Amino acid sequence: MPNWLKALLPGARPDPLPTERAEQRAWVKARHREWQLAWHDIFDRDEKLIAEGSTRDDPLPNEINRDYRLICEFSRSLPETRRACLALLPLGAELYRRTEAFLSSRPAPMPEAEARAAIPGLATLFEQVGTNEPWEVSISAVADSTTPEGEEILRRSDDITVLLEGSVLAPIPPETLPTEAARDFLDEPLYMAGGNTYAPRDWIISALLTEDESRLYAELFRLWQGGWLLRLHETGLALVHFPL
Repeated sequence: MPNWLKALLPGARPDPLPTERAEQRAWVKARHREWQLAWHDIFDRDEKLIAEGSTRDDPLPNEINRDYRLICEFSRSLPETRRACLALLPLGAELYRRTEAFLSSRPAPMPEAEARAAIPGLATLFEQVGTNEPWEVSISAVADSTTPEGEEILRRSDDITVLLEGSVLAPIPPETLPTEAARDFLDEPLYMAGGNTYAPRDWIISALLTEDESRLYAELFRLWQGGWLLRLHETGLALVHFPL
C-alpha cells in the first residue's frame, strides 16, 4: 500500500483496486466526483473568490473537464485554498510545493546555445523512461514562434511528450490507479494555470510519476521557462523559441 494511502487509512485495509479497464474508469470517475465536491466546498470558503463573486453551478457538471469554476479559479484562489485542495490528492504536499513554485516563478531567458546543450541530457532521460516509438535525437530546425517559419513548424509538429503517451484502452496497473486519477483530475486546472501550455502542468503532475519521469519533465519545464519548446518534427527535433 502506498505511504500516502496508509496515512489516509491508518490501520485499515482498503478494498482491492479494480483491474478491469471498465471498473477502473468507474473507480476514477467516483474519485473525481469526490474531489470535485470537496474542492467546491473549499472554494466556497475562499475570501478572495467570494469577493470576485465566485459561485458553484447547480447542478455541478458531470464531467470535470467542463467544471469551469475549478478549471479557471484554482490558480486565482488563495494559497491556503490550493493547499487544502491538493491535500486531498495523493502526494498533495509535493503537488502544492510545485504549484506554488511555478506560480511564484519568473521567466528566465535561455540562450540558444544552452537550449541546444540540454538536448543530449534529455535524450538520455527519454531513453531511461522509454518511448512509444523510435525518434531522431538531432535538431533539424530552430525557429522563432512569431515568424511564419516558426508558425508552420508548430502547426506541423507535436509536443515531444507524445513519445510518452500510452494506450488509453490498456488496463492501468492497480497500484498506480489513485495517482492516475489525480493526474486526470488536475489536468485542466493546471493547464489553465500555465496559460494553456503543457510544460508547467506536466512538471507539477510528474510529482506523481517515477523519479526518471520527474527529472525529464523538470528539464522540459526549465526549457519552457527559458522560452523554448521542443517539438517532434517530421524531419527530427525542432527547437522553437517563444517570447517570454
